[in-house]
Amino acid sequence: MNYDLFEIKLKSSENNYLSWYTIERALTKEGRFIRQSSGTNSFAIITLKIEPITNKQIAIFANKIAKINLGYNILYPLQQKDSETSDILQTINSGVILGIEAACLNLEPPDCKDSGLPKHYGISGIKVTALKALFHPIDSHSRAFKMATKSVLLAAFQEVKLIKI
Repeated sequence: MNYDLFEIKLKSSENNYLSWYTIERALTKEGRFIRQSSGTNSFAIITLKIEPITNKQIAIFANKIAKINLGYNILYPLQQKDSETSDILQTINSGVILGIEAACLNLEPPDCKDSGLPKHYGISGIKVTALKALFHPIDSHSRAFKMATKSVLLAAFQEVKLIKI
């Protein structure tokens, strides 16, 4: 099966992270971002497979989404696929867990006294594969896929053991 493959070099000198982590084992998780309001709603469901890789300096993203599954197998719209891909890439490329989120993952607390800037923890040495995505033609937006991706990554990091690199 043909799919898009992106390699992201995460560890560089300009990244100012407290420490880097990778995951212990592979897992598959589904992330949802569904909001209903009086205006345009937000709807995105994405399934990601996250697995450790041997090269701890990079993260790899593979997009295996070909069709959506809404019961009638319509093709995944190209513009939505590109937007969802770029949002996943952006979320992974940031490679960070904010200090507030780090508390949920039982990582060491950040020391924010020196600069006043938020401290980040980097995640590297992972391969993230997008397996399935559900969208709604009216209510799915780029931001919804970004939020669904972030939620599935955080849920995955809470479920598996994080290993300091």
